[in-house]
Amino acid sequence: INKTERNLRRTLSDNEKHRLLFLMELDSIGSRAEYKRGLSEFITYLRLEFSINERLATREHINAYKNHLLLNKKNAKATINKKLAVVSSYYQYLLSKRVLEENPCEFIRRFRMANTGTSVAITRDEIERLYNTISTTRLYDLQIKTMIILLFETGMRISELLSLKIGSIKRDFGDYILEFEQKGGAIHRVILNELALSYLGRFLEELTAVDSDVAEEKILFQTRSGRQINRKNFARLLNTLAKKAGL
Repeated sequence: INKTERNLRRTLSDNEKHRLLFLMELDSIGSRAEYKRGLSEFITYLRLEFSINERLATREHINAYKNHLLLNKKNAKATINKKLAVVSSYYQYLLSKRVLEENPCEFIRRFRMANTGTSVAITRDEIERLYNTISTTRLYDLQIKTMIILLFETGMRISELLSLKIGSIKRDFGDYILEFEQKGGAIHRVILNELALSYLGRFLEELTAVDSDVAEEKILFQTRSGRQINRKNFARLLNTLAKKAGL
């Protein structure tokens, strides 16, 4: 911690320090921003309605906040569940640090949500159309096609795909597998099918022909400048290719 950070922490109250340290433990920048907004809204409500801080809140205060979100703010029930989850996660953090002895959110009932998702599964024919829109004449194009094939053939998340390293590719009893960390920290292992393995093998062969650095800790897929690919940029590219394929 540098001098500026030490001085900053001296100016913070104990509650502010706990909030800051809680947010710093979140890996995702997006999650950090969402949790910061959620905590700020909750803390502001406690201060305006009850003139207390979060460490003095009880189950009754949490229920009052839940009703406030539903009746006054007109939030959807799914949104309220997310906001309550943020607050509960913060209290669990305070419990783990022995700042509090109990989580006031522990017995707060969340809204039951019906499974009414509107997502439509992509068909195999549509996946093939997407694959066929991508050229493999250049190494970078081959990389993009390999990435998209891995995405669909293994079911991994985009963030998991972008964090793959050379050492993520392993051999296990005659099969080639990808080993990667999932959301939450669990290690997942997936066997590569013939299509995924063929493109990954070809990509690695062409990659090593132009770059002899194949250290296990090296990021597998990189930008042209050698950096890790940004998640939003890749998602934007995927959408562009999908439109090109007529999806």
